[in-house]
Amino acid sequence: MNGQGALVIQVTKPAEATLLAKIIHLVQEAQSERPPSQLFVERFERTYAKIVVAGAIFMAALPPIFLGWTWNQTIYRAMIFLVVASPCALVSSIMPAVLSGIANGARNGILFKGGAYLETIGSLDVVAFDKTGTLTEGVPKVTDITAYGKYTETELLSIAASLETWSEHPIAKAITSLAKERNIELLPTTKLEAIPGLGVHGSVDGRECIIGKVDLIEGLTLSVKEKSTFTDLEQQGKTVIFVKVENEVIGLLAVQDTLRAQARKSVDTDIALETANVVLMADDLSKVSYAISLGRRSTRVIKQNVTFAIGVILVLVISNFVGYVNLPLGVIGHEGSTITVIISGLRMLSQSRVELID
Repeated sequence: MNGQGALVIQVTKPAEATLLAKIIHLVQEAQSERPPSQLFVERFERTYAKIVVAGAIFMAALPPIFLGWTWNQTIYRAMIFLVVASPCALVSSIMPAVLSGIANGARNGILFKGGAYLETIGSLDVVAFDKTGTLTEGVPKVTDITAYGKYTETELLSIAASLETWSEHPIAKAITSLAKERNIELLPTTKLEAIPGLGVHGSVDGRECIIGKVDLIEGLTLSVKEKSTFTDLEQQGKTVIFVKVENEVIGLLAVQDTLRAQARKSVDTDIALETANVVLMADDLSKVSYAISLGRRSTRVIKQNVTFAIGVILVLVISNFVGYVNLPLGVIGHEGSTITVIISGLRMLSQSRVELID
């Protein structure tokens, strides 16, 4: 509360440039972009409509000649045919489900730029996440060195670099590069053996040594201070490597890939929002699973709707031809099927839980 003072407020962006305004704009854009299935149905509908009109003409002209129908009966059946064969339900089978899926995603923090992307994401089998070399430099560097007991940082780095001499792993290169920068002498090593994903063990200057992640170091006992340091480094997103000589842990090194200078600017909150086809509005990777689930369910609902619409048209057309449907029943069947597929599409609004993706 300001009370009796004065506030000088600087507006840096107009109202239409706010995040909320952009979200609204993206949702409106998504509603105007039609998925491939809708485009196919619309192309099909144009041809289908011509076939229906031609069929109605034939139905009005041929039965009196070949089937002995009266002209009144023929015209009446042709009118019913025009009603029941109309592709309204078929055309309405897709967009309600797509728009409901987009609305559901927006409600749960997922923005689809269009129905095409909702449909496409449902067909995904593999999702890859990448930051190394994209947001980061792709060249890890040693950021912290902590020696324990009587050992110095130089001794710790010397043993660590000696163990990593022949390794091609990025972390190994970071350690050996630092040792080279500091002109630290490497010690004679033998019996080197890499343990994939964990580290390296071997003999350094005649002593059995291990360098690797915490899971590789047996009998690791840390003081309260050392545990605190380890926890802090991990929370900073750094990879922590321990070094053990014989039965003694002599220290740790922390390695981290550095952010590119332009990474933060690129990610901040506009470029990412404008260029991505699907945007997650929260730092929650489970939303990826939810988005794929939403896309798959949308595809299932569309297929169900199309099958139902075509089935109803066939039943009504055949029933009209054999005389089992009058005009009121034809209208009810036609309009009823259209309303049914629209309501079916709105089922997409009800999905509110994340489904596991196999």
